[in-house]
Amino acid sequence: MPKVRYISRSLIDGPYVGLCLSEEAFKAELKRLRVPEHQWPQALSVGSHAEMHTMRNPQGNTVFLICMKRNPKFSRIESYATLVHEAIHVWQKWSRSIGAEGDYEPGDEFEAYAIQSISQRLMEAFEGK
Repeated sequence: MPKVRYISRSLIDGPYVGLCLSEEAFKAELKRLRVPEHQWPQALSVGSHAEMHTMRNPQGNTVFLICMKRNPKFSRIESYATLVHEAIHVWQKWSRSIGAEGDYEPGDEFEAYAIQSISQRLMEAFEGK
């Protein structure tokens, strides 16, 4: 059974970020996270290529699950671009959740490195590394 591949959290002590490449893996992870079945969202909305879901694990930690279906019509570059798009959403949501606004906003360079790191790790998970 396919499973969720979690990426390294070495950049910041932040959220868990996982990549689900199938509806089956997403449902199995929701079950493992003890999300009540009546609260389960669809992995992907109609017409969506990828989507980020936010939840909490049983220990109360933030979990971002990126759902993406492998699309044979997409090139590897298009798949990677989609992962970068989702990495930016991870960064945006995480930054807001820790109050990183105004005087507390991270610098542009830190933000760029963070998004690069999240993107790279998502790509590695996509490739099964």
